[in-house]
Amino acid sequence: MNAIPAASIERIEVLRDGAAESTQLALTLNLGIEMGEGELYGFITYSSRDNESAAFFRHNGNSGGNAPLADGDATIPAGFLPLINSAIDDKSFNFGYRREFDDGATLDLSYTRGKNTIDSLNGCYSLGALSVNLALNRYGEYAVTDGGAQVYGAKLLTDLRIGYDLSGGIGLHLGANNLFDVTPDRNTIGNSRAGAIEDGPGGGIVVDSAGVFQYSRRSAPFGFNGAYYYAGASYRF
Repeated sequence: MNAIPAASIERIEVLRDGAAESTQLALTLNLGIEMGEGELYGFITYSSRDNESAAFFRHNGNSGGNAPLADGDATIPAGFLPLINSAIDDKSFNFGYRREFDDGATLDLSYTRGKNTIDSLNGCYSLGALSVNLALNRYGEYAVTDGGAQVYGAKLLTDLRIGYDLSGGIGLHLGANNLFDVTPDRNTIGNSRAGAIEDGPGGGIVVDSAGVFQYSRRSAPFGFNGAYYYAGASYRF
């Protein structure tokens, strides 16, 4: 048996361990101005993040991760260990108005907008033992590429919470997150395990599946679990 000279062996790195590297900058500007019987307030936020993390090794036999050239050879014959680099810039602003009334009631209305077309309108009202919180969050249209391209439509989510304080420090509340059970658009791309299984040639259909991913597995601004309703009690010592 002829030994392979050590000088001819190329060392291939196939695994990286440790925490991902991340650099972040965050800035916030707050402002409050008295206006009539209340206060006009607002803030602006900006954040920038640069991240670097490791992905799985791309073997030269894996055409999906190390695509072959026109002559059939692997792009990188020995395979490679890629890095995932992402740069994220976030910008948002908020402004609102709050005041207290002579009968003890309070009102707080605010509006928030984010760079990725996220709009939020919030209202808080309390009078005596009663409090009501209402939030409307609109998520704008977005696109996903996953073996194809799909544009997902804008959605409006509603959150509501009602509370009432009883005597003796006891409080009751009930509410809902995503009150009207809104979900993202159904996924039409990048699915897997799609198709039908017959019970023998010419037999009945045992399984007929559009795929295991009903919703996008890549990106969505909110979850697909739908509405969440809750009720509870609290006690102040």
